[in-house]
Amino acid sequence: EKLTAAEVPIDERSIARKEDVTQLKQDCLNKEYEWEDRNKAVDALGAIRTSEAVVALKEVVFSEVDVRILQDPFVEVGEELDRDGHTGAIREVAVRKLGEIGTSEAVRALKEVVLTYSYKLVAARIDAVDALVTIRTSEAVDALKEVVSSERESSTWRRLAAYSLGKSGTSAAVLALKEVVSKSSTWRRDKTLGQIAVAALAAIRTSEAVQALKEVVLRVTDSLATRRDAVAALAAIRTSEAVQALKEVTLQVTNRLRIDSVIALVTIGTSEAVQA
Repeated sequence: EKLTAAEVPIDERSIARKEDVTQLKQDCLNKEYEWEDRNKAVDALGAIRTSEAVVALKEVVFSEVDVRILQDPFVEVGEELDRDGHTGAIREVAVRKLGEIGTSEAVRALKEVVLTYSYKLVAARIDAVDALVTIRTSEAVDALKEVVSSERESSTWRRLAAYSLGKSGTSAAVLALKEVVSKSSTWRRDKTLGQIAVAALAAIRTSEAVQALKEVVLRVTDSLATRRDAVAALAAIRTSEAVQALKEVTLQVTNRLRIDSVIALVTIGTSEAVQA
């Protein structure tokens, strides 16, 4: 008499699951199958959630990807994408499933996707950044931070990662953004990246983010423009902590920054701010 799945010994059940994962991966990559069937296979891998499933999903993402940076990104791209068929869309679904799994192994797989340079992976890399945002663990934040800090990354990707840290909204994200903002090299190499990091701190709106922005305003080694951006970010937060930070700033800075801080308090317009 055939045993039910629950009655199968654990060691035999794990072997069967590995076989299932292998078959599902093959179904995902079989271009003779209809899109719906391939998509169902990706969904099934995501539902299994084992380390074997994570490995399989990563292999689906990297299937037939030429990992290189093209000197001319427009050379034969159209032809390559046409031959790719539905595989590009399947990759993006696989990335989203890795985000739903959210384990340390899934985070490492997503990080590998984000840090891989291939024109075929552009959409998947964007989805991988979004997936890391939804996971919100310190490992996921570290992966985004690595993108921001990477010397190989273009300004576009580094800015996207900084913006995404703001969407993450965690304490780890605040620390990562604070590090970006505090580096003089950030402002020297890419002023827009610094401005996005300041805006990302404003989007988080926690007391930790307020403290980080206050430190920027009070740091005399930063440029006046940077410090003024931080004042504007505090005004945008509008919380009681932000008001208190602006009050402290007006007592410790002079000239233009003090004027900006007073204007910020007036802009907030709450009784607490006006009484300042």
